[in-house]
Amino acid sequence: MTTIKDLNVRKVAVELGLSPDSVKTLIHQNELAAYDAAPRNAPNRAWRITRQSRDDFKPKRTKQVAPRRRRKAPTTEKVIEFF
Repeated sequence: MTTIKDLNVRKVAVELGLSPDSVKTLIHQNELAAYDAAPRNAPNRAWRITRQSRDDFKPKRTKQVAPRRRRKAPTTEKVIEFF
C-alpha cells in the first residue's frame, strides 16, 4: 500500500515548517488527508501522506502577515507635569 510517493509525518512537518505533533493534529482534524500504514496489531500509528494531499494542503495554510500597527506619537498637550 505504501508507495515511494508517500511521505511520513516528519518529512511533511519539515516541508511545512511545523512540528510532527502539529501535523498529527492536522491529520486528526481532517485538514490533512493521510492513511495509517502500520500493521493491524501495531501499538503506534504510522501515518503516510501522499504528495498530492500535501500539495492540496499547502495553499490552505499560507501565512498572511497582518500589517504592523503604528503607534501614535504621544501628544504633549494633555501631559500634566507634577515636578
